[in-house]
Amino acid sequence: MPKLKQQKGVVLLEFTLCFVIFWIVFIGVIEFSRTLVSWNAAQEATRMAAKMASTCDKSADQSSRIRSNLRYLLQSAGQVDLRERIDWLELEYFPVGCTANTCEQVQARLNDVRLQLMFSGFAGFPVEILLPENRTTVMRESMQNFLVSIPSSGIPNGGLNAETCQ
Repeated sequence: MPKLKQQKGVVLLEFTLCFVIFWIVFIGVIEFSRTLVSWNAAQEATRMAAKMASTCDKSADQSSRIRSNLRYLLQSAGQVDLRERIDWLELEYFPVGCTANTCEQVQARLNDVRLQLMFSGFAGFPVEILLPENRTTVMRESMQNFLVSIPSSGIPNGGLNAETCQ
């Protein structure tokens, strides 16, 4: 019987240690999942920014519209705060110095976007991770319509005449 008295409370101690380890691993999995969601949102935001800018409208109004549309996507997981910043998205048009008519490519890039990991249970212990640049380059959209007309009399040139509409 003396050995049982020495073992009293061991089960409670083992449960407590295992529970703490389980809780830390569980919170780590949650934070890692949120980080992956933010990472994927950043990649998608870069792709969408390049697609929206592919019309080569270089006006400040277009840039602000693109930023406002994508801000919500990046902030959706609650780890990125872009409220005070306007330099988080860079749009570059190629060739350098091109106009809306001579632009050939658009590149979107995230600039210095940081994720804030919040380890629940450890108040005041934020950890920041810098996201990669996530560059995306797309070709310019021509924004031209091609109308196809079939003449009613005869079928010259295979029956199709393409007219370019600007």
